[in-house]
Amino acid sequence: MNKLLTATLLLTAANVVQAATLTLNPSVTEVNVGETLTFSGRIDGIGPVNVALVMDESGSVDSTEFNQQLDYARGIVDELPLSTSEAMTALSLHTSGSRIVMGWTALNSVMTNAFNSISKIGGNSCVSCGLRSAGTLLGLSTRTAPGVGEIVLLFTDSAPGNVFTSDYQPSYTALHSAGAVVLGIALPDINSLAELENATNPPAGFNLPDSYSLAAGIAGPLDAIFALAGYSVVEYSVLSGGNLITGTAAVGPDGSFTLPPIIAQAGDNSLSLMATNYFGNNIGNGAVVFASPVPLPPSLLSMATATLILAGRRHLRLNATENN
Repeated sequence: MNKLLTATLLLTAANVVQAATLTLNPSVTEVNVGETLTFSGRIDGIGPVNVALVMDESGSVDSTEFNQQLDYARGIVDELPLSTSEAMTALSLHTSGSRIVMGWTALNSVMTNAFNSISKIGGNSCVSCGLRSAGTLLGLSTRTAPGVGEIVLLFTDSAPGNVFTSDYQPSYTALHSAGAVVLGIALPDINSLAELENATNPPAGFNLPDSYSLAAGIAGPLDAIFALAGYSVVEYSVLSGGNLITGTAAVGPDGSFTLPPIIAQAGDNSLSLMATNYFGNNIGNGAVVFASPVPLPPSLLSMATATLILAGRRHLRLNATENN
C-alpha cells in the first residue's frame, strides 16, 4: 500500500490564522520498516513585529546630527522585511513635546516620504514625551493578536532631558510593563548614557547591549530585531511505533535545521514541528511517513522533498529523506 506524504502548516500573524497544506514530491512515498529517516528544514523570515522609531529633534541636536539620525533610521527601515505579516514601522519625534509623523505602515516608500517631509523644530528636551508617543503608537496598531512583537528604538542625546523629567521613569516603566522592548540609540555627545540605558530593557539570554551608538552603524539594532522576532530553536515530536520522541534542534544563521535520525517503525511515523520566538509567535509544520512491513521494490524508495512558500517573506521548507 502506498501512502501520500503530506504536511500542514498553521501560522498566526497579523490577527489572522493562516493555513496552508502541501503534498510532498513524489506524492507516493513509502519506506521499509527499519530504514533511517532524516528530516531537515529551514525557516526564513521573522514573526510579526512593530518597530517604533522615536527620534530626537530637540535644540541640542544640530542639523548634521539630525540628518545622521534620519539616515540611520532610513537604513534600518530599508533592511527590515516590511509586510503586514512581518515588520511594520512607525515614526515619532520628541523635543519639548512630541509629534507622530507616520503611523504604522508596511511600505518602504511611505516611510521614505515621511523621512523626507521632516523639518527639525528644536527646543527643550523631553525624552519622556518621546516614550509616551511610542506608547500611543503601539496602542494604535491594528495587529493585536498574541505574538505580535513591540520594539521601540529610542534616539536621544539627552536623557532624561530637561522637561518633565519626573515622568521619565514612569514613561519607560509603562512600556516595559506592556511588553515592549526598548532599545536605546545614543546620539553623539549624549549627556548621560547611563540614564538612556535606564530606559532600555533588552531581554536576558540574547546577549544584547543596553544601548547602541549612532556612530557604530545599524547592524547592532538590526541584529537585535531579528534575534527577538526570529526563531532560534525548533521543537519536535515524533510518534513512531507507539513511542513518542521529543527534543529540540538549533536553527542555524541561515535558518536551516536538522533533526536526529529516526528509525522507521511499522505504520505511520508522525512528525510535528514548532518554533516560537521571544514574543510568543509560533510557526509549525508536520509530516507523516508510512513504513511498510513488507519489503518494497527499489523503484518505490525515493527521496521526498517539500517546499512551502507563504505570502510575504516567511517560508518554511521541510525535507524528508530516507537513507538505506
